[in-house]
Amino acid sequence: MSSLANVDNSAWWMVLQWSIAYLVSGCYAGSLEHAADRAALTGAGGLLQMVFYTWFSGVFRFTARMPAPVHG
Repeated sequence: MSSLANVDNSAWWMVLQWSIAYLVSGCYAGSLEHAADRAALTGAGGLLQMVFYTWFSGVFRFTARMPAPVHG
């Protein structure tokens, strides 16, 4: 999964989310209704992550400040 970080920042994130969904679906047996409920909860969790990321990136501006060059 770490090799996908070299391809694109969103590629490893998508693989991580699909891995979570795969593990959740494989660990709990149930009917199609249960699977739909788990899929909805997994999607809601991903949506909540995106909302918090958007909110935090707007509230906190993470800018790299480079020190001034020293001439000497």
